[in-house]
Amino acid sequence: MIQTPVALGGQQWPIELTLTNRDVMGFRMLLGRQAVRQRFLVDSGQSYLQSTTDTPAAQPPQETP
Repeated sequence: MIQTPVALGGQQWPIELTLTNRDVMGFRMLLGRQAVRQRFLVDSGQSYLQSTTDTPAAQPPQETP
């Protein structure tokens, strides 16, 4: 397992992921519940809702005091 930053929807944060060969699978990477917890609301009845237009560079998460 490694820790790496992920950027989505103008946000960036660190996630843990495993390096698994997914070449023969439908998606090259899957984001699980832990990766999006407290950042996004997931609608399992919808697909591809994130805009494909250019978005500003992702900003690192703000530290809370």
